[in-house]
Amino acid sequence: MVLLASAPAAVRQDVLASPLKRYTDHTITDPDTLRRMLAEVHRTGVAVLTETITLGTFAVGVPVRGPSERVVAALSVTLKIDGSRTVHQVLPALNATARALSRALGSASSGISPPGAPGSAVQPFAV
Repeated sequence: MVLLASAPAAVRQDVLASPLKRYTDHTITDPDTLRRMLAEVHRTGVAVLTETITLGTFAVGVPVRGPSERVVAALSVTLKIDGSRTVHQVLPALNATARALSRALGSASSGISPPGAPGSAVQPFAV
């Protein structure tokens, strides 16, 4: 959801124009509803989905940014709905981790160069 909310308008339109697969009764398959949800995710920087893919779970996702503050990835966690955790309990850790990843990827606001960039303390490694 976070990646789609941050994608170019043409990509979002292509997705919204295609049939949306239903996984549960809570899956968003109406293009107008999904369009509104994507706008809210783009505005807030947080996606919260309840039982949309798997019954009995909720998911929280946040963007990971790279150079020029462009969203390059998303970080999410999916948890059982059992009353032991809420969105407000997991969101601070998720945001902190996303910020750390963004800094490592050279997010413009982090002031840190991406690994391997001139002056960077961390050098890339081969996989």
